[in-house]
Amino acid sequence: MLPLGQIINYFNNISFHFYADDIKIKDHIRSLDSSVKSSLWNLGVMLDKSMSLDCHVRQLVHSSFSHLRNITKLKSVMSQDEMEMIIHDLIASLLDYCKCLFTCLNKTSLHCLQTVQNAAAWLLTKSTRRSHITPILSSLHWLLVNFSVNFNILILTFSRFLF
Repeated sequence: MLPLGQIINYFNNISFHFYADDIKIKDHIRSLDSSVKSSLWNLGVMLDKSMSLDCHVRQLVHSSFSHLRNITKLKSVMSQDEMEMIIHDLIASLLDYCKCLFTCLNKTSLHCLQTVQNAAAWLLTKSTRRSHITPILSSLHWLLVNFSVNFNILILTFSRFLF
């Protein structure tokens, strides 16, 4: 039997028939709903059924704020250089990983990611939440999340044409 037939046989409620030019598959959607996962985790990115990154953004924001809470507990025993290194390693690397995929994000998801970056900047500079974030990000040489995503796409495009 063909490999596709072996995969289809794994599900009990699907009947199929091989034709010479194509495969006709009849499935029973209701019985498959329990076996289909709501999200897929691949290469550190979580995709949901609609191929959006909302699930990934939620998970990223949750883990980033968890890291920030732990860093806040330790900030009294760390130097400024150590705190900058830890925040950059944990938070900036989470925001920068697979940044090119963020071009398709809606404004709400981008705002959630920007909130993480703002919280990391406030913690790093020991500023209050009432402080304006633009000068703080500028002093850290950080771009806003949406600008950073666009900049990354432009760099990739430019390097493609350059080489």
